[in-house]
Amino acid sequence: MRHGLLRSVVSLCSKVALCAAIGLLSPALPALAAAPEVSTSVSARRVEAGEQFAVTLTVSSDEPLGSVSAPSLAAPTGVTVEGPSYSTSTQTRIINGVRSSKSSVRITFFLTAHALGTVTIPAPSVTVGGSRMSGQSSTVEVVPASGGSSGSGAGLGVLGAPGMTPQLVPPSPFDFDDSAPDDDSASSRELAMETGPDDVVFLRAMPDKQKVYVGEQVTLSIYLYYRVAYEMTERHDAKYTDFLRYPLLLDPGSTTPVFTRVNQKRYGARLVDRVALVPLRAGKLSTGSMSARFNGRQIGARVLKSSNDAVIEAVEPPEAGRPTGYVVGDVGQFTLNGVVTPRKTTQGGSVGVVLTVEGLGNVPSQIRVPQTKGVEWLAPRTRDAIATKGGKIGGKRTFEYVVRMPTSGTVELGTVELPYFDPSSGKYEIAKVDLGNVEVEPSAPTDAEVARAKKDPLTADDPLAKLPEPHPSLGAFTPPQVRTFAPTDLGLALGAAPALALLWMGISRARSSKKSAGAEASTLRSKAKDAVGDAKKAEGAGQLREAFSSVERAVSLFIEAKTGIKARGLRLSELVPKLTEAGVSADLANEAHAMLEQCEGGRYVPSPDPEGVRDLVKRVAAFGKKLGA
Repeated sequence: MRHGLLRSVVSLCSKVALCAAIGLLSPALPALAAAPEVSTSVSARRVEAGEQFAVTLTVSSDEPLGSVSAPSLAAPTGVTVEGPSYSTSTQTRIINGVRSSKSSVRITFFLTAHALGTVTIPAPSVTVGGSRMSGQSSTVEVVPASGGSSGSGAGLGVLGAPGMTPQLVPPSPFDFDDSAPDDDSASSRELAMETGPDDVVFLRAMPDKQKVYVGEQVTLSIYLYYRVAYEMTERHDAKYTDFLRYPLLLDPGSTTPVFTRVNQKRYGARLVDRVALVPLRAGKLSTGSMSARFNGRQIGARVLKSSNDAVIEAVEPPEAGRPTGYVVGDVGQFTLNGVVTPRKTTQGGSVGVVLTVEGLGNVPSQIRVPQTKGVEWLAPRTRDAIATKGGKIGGKRTFEYVVRMPTSGTVELGTVELPYFDPSSGKYEIAKVDLGNVEVEPSAPTDAEVARAKKDPLTADDPLAKLPEPHPSLGAFTPPQVRTFAPTDLGLALGAAPALALLWMGISRARSSKKSAGAEASTLRSKAKDAVGDAKKAEGAGQLREAFSSVERAVSLFIEAKTGIKARGLRLSELVPKLTEAGVSADLANEAHAMLEQCEGGRYVPSPDPEGVRDLVKRVAAFGKKLGA
């Protein structure tokens, strides 16, 4: 046993000695540095044609990376490449008293694919410490554009946009070498400033025009100039008080910097906002300033920076040659179209007229309609489809009119004219559309008019109404007969029995009539409720014109059940006086008039408003309850 213990002690001492020897010799052994790790990532594997996505090359090492330069990504056919942008990071860890560091640099290229299908993106490469290193190739599926955002570009966040996570944007080590040759691009020359702020980061607003007409578009671009790493937060847009504003830059994160000179120093300039502005009045108009806060080692914490306040001079188009009806602000290039339906109606009926203004510029917000005898234009409903395309404001605005025809015959609607000013030619133009004629048939007299004529053929103000009836021929004079008894006695004798019979018949008829009227009113109320149900079903099914007809039928039945008045036999102008005479309150009478008027106009509108029809159905149901029918 003693020999075994001795062998164990000798073995342990030998191992300790060997470890100590290795520890003493290890400083003298040359360190074997690990090669940097290179990886490639893609922000999306499936994108739409024309949608931007990012390819990022990441180089990381446990040792200092040294100089990083000459990044490259060869664009395949049908793909454009912009950038790159750079970011660097260093991670330090201390575990059990042992400190280790890891450095990395991220190089991001922004790609846009235009050809459909599966696209292979070649491996990006970069020179690190004098050695050329490459990442991995990747594939992306390109599908047809849907007109909306697929969400795949979410990784390309908007720099400094409200509600987005602020991003630190560091330059690469060789971006701001003042001795580097200048860029020869038009953008670089345009953004250069002989004299400018000395700040390492600042905002600059640049309008494309200093003087425009009222209603003419001016494009305002706001650039961020920087020389150091920055973090942009708490962005606030300018007020644009005297302008209509249309955004043009929907994805600020997709813009790439342009390198230019400010005070002979090299700066990066990134587009952070671009808007189309339309001046609303004449004068020297201030756009206001965009502001944001910046963080950075060479900037400070939450440093507020504001852009310059651009001033635009807006003037009215010349008065010389200005056509009648021109509205200041109608500036651009427009066409005018009109549709009339139907072309035949009855006297007192209506037709629908749809006018559409379309073109580039500040699309007019109102149209003057012709004032023609026998034509009554109601207030229009307006639909807008205004947007920006290719950096220009344009689109169309539709005006939907209900036009009443109070007189019969061939009625000429007239010609609609839209004068506007074309800034490209400096001249006034007039867009026209001839609406043609409408055949209006005479309407038959209503039941109320026929009854009134039979009851009182001569009105009280007619002087002939007071004259006695004329004799058809002359005759001999006949002396009055001599009565043999008193007229009173004769009347009592002859009239007592018939009077009693007539009284009994009147009482019986009144009782029968009351029962009949009650039954008829109940039937009318039931039909009115059925019509309300039909209106709800038609509105729910999207059959809006059928809903108008059902609402009109329900209103007429409710009125007849309550008052006995047949509303369909009256003109709209006669409805309110008749209802108030029958004891209906003025509010309910006006509500009935408004609903019937809406039904009459709605049948001729090409595309009725679903919300308006839904509200109308609710109103007719409430009308029946309030009327007590």
